[in-house]
Amino acid sequence: MDAKDLLDAVREQLSPHAVAAIAWRCKFNSSSFTNNDNVDRQVRWFTEQLTALVGGLDQRDRLAKELGL
Repeated sequence: MDAKDLLDAVREQLSPHAVAAIAWRCKFNSSSFTNNDNVDRQVRWFTEQLTALVGGLDQRDRLAKELGL
């Protein structure tokens, strides 16, 4: 599965609000998510992809705010 397939699957299975909530929660741990730099890099990449999927930072934050996050 490549990145496009992964993001297509996320788009098909999760609402924009769910994607925004996941991305919003991950943003707080983006600098040091684990004790493994490679894993941290991958989590940051995934968070960025999810944020782009919902339309960018402003849209992610707007949707998160609607959810009370």
